[in-house]
Amino acid sequence: MKVIAIVLGLLLLPTAICINSATALSPQGGDTVRFVGSPVVQTADQHSVTIVWNTNAPSSSRVMYGSDKNNLDRLAEGPYGGPKHEVKIDNLQPGTNYYFQAQSNDASSCGVRSFSTPAAGQPAISAHVAPVVVKCTAASEAAKAAHFVGSPVVQSADEHSVTIVWNTSAASGTRVTYGLDRNDLNQLAEGPYSGKKHEVKINNLKPGTIYYFRAESDEADSCGVRSFSTAAAGHPAITAHVAPVVVKCR
Repeated sequence: MKVIAIVLGLLLLPTAICINSATALSPQGGDTVRFVGSPVVQTADQHSVTIVWNTNAPSSSRVMYGSDKNNLDRLAEGPYGGPKHEVKIDNLQPGTNYYFQAQSNDASSCGVRSFSTPAAGQPAISAHVAPVVVKCTAASEAAKAAHFVGSPVVQSADEHSVTIVWNTSAASGTRVTYGLDRNDLNQLAEGPYSGKKHEVKINNLKPGTIYYFRAESDEADSCGVRSFSTAAAGHPAITAHVAPVVVKCR
């Protein structure tokens, strides 16, 4: 009877004990977890930051971070879930640069990225793709990464929306970072994880306005910064054309 009681007690333990382990649960169907697009700094105030990313399957949510890009010695975790992940890091110092790597099961965001907290008295920092400060060096990551085939095309643009399409060499994520300043692509639009053909529609745009953007598929992006224009009020939609480069690749 004592053995039975012990077994029953183990069965009744909270399931959160298992979920907190990064390797306790695996994606359904045996899929290998991989990142879809790049991690995004959703918001950062003087003492906290929220980092979000997507994966192709449910998995763990954890961020290794620190004030030295060569020593990510602190850990923050979110709940097991997906494909969307979110981790909030608290107790940060204002006006400080931090470095991090997002992790989901055995997969991690390629390279080391950064975020900054605003200085005292400054407003919170709005959503943007976390910039890379230490590039990937693993040959295996480079070998299996999707790459762009041709240039992004502005399929159509009316007064308040645009549709951008492109092709890649392999199935991958679909996202566009864009903005009014070619040096500050601070807005994000996403499409579904898809095959080699990708399409993103961006809404709520201003008429007769030039916008700047970069298309992304997993860790690959369209080289340089490109532009599109919305149709002026009362004018017909702009027809399909290759998005022109305004900032060349370095």
